[in-house]
Amino acid sequence: MPSSPAIAIDGSNKSLNNLLLSTTKPFSLTYVRTPLPGNVLSKALAIITLAPISCVVCLTSSYLTRRETFTLLLLFGILCNEILAQVLKRAVKEPRPDSCYAVDFCDSYGMPSSHTQLALFVACFWNLQRARRRRFDNGGRGGDFVEEVLTSLAWLGGVLVGYSRVYLGYHSVRQVIVGGVLGVVFGAVWFELVAVRVASWLFRVGFYEWEVARVLGLRDSSTVGNVVAVEREALMRVVTLEKHL
Repeated sequence: MPSSPAIAIDGSNKSLNNLLLSTTKPFSLTYVRTPLPGNVLSKALAIITLAPISCVVCLTSSYLTRRETFTLLLLFGILCNEILAQVLKRAVKEPRPDSCYAVDFCDSYGMPSSHTQLALFVACFWNLQRARRRRFDNGGRGGDFVEEVLTSLAWLGGVLVGYSRVYLGYHSVRQVIVGGVLGVVFGAVWFELVAVRVASWLFRVGFYEWEVARVLGLRDSSTVGNVVAVEREALMRVVTLEKHL
């Protein structure tokens, strides 16, 4: 008895699926699968686990629109942080936990968790920069409320990213802890030994007066206590002036 079209199509789809699985591999930075059944928590953690990638996209957009060299230094730090994570993965060669089979993600090493390392690298850098801004708040404006809240939540976000990597089955607890510690340590080292020193050197040599800086619109407001307040005051002065012209 001939098989029905529905069965034939189903078999064809399975063959195609098997072919794709055998000839392709997931792109590890953005690949997420959740345990079945997909409850609200697993879906929420699937979104949270991709937060570091979203952060990189946001920082890149911020640099392209504001041309802050300190943001560029942070992006370079993220790149170096990822290189460090990938080098360590290949050097240590520790496999992912057995739970990786459930999410079809066992073809790469798991020590350390690069997502957790990236999330806590950014959290550490951001909080150190917020503390640095407070030291330069000469105008008495205080910190920007939104930035203060987001900076504080960055630590929580980093912890949630680590938790999501374990919950979803991509890493063991140890791999996440090691990744988190590396992210914090490297974030502090990059901030103090690279970002702050390079930013200070650019000011000393008068870089922002150079023609290339003017043409590219480069600037550095990393020593301004409350950038939002300063920019708002400057804009209001311009608007007020134009009203009287």
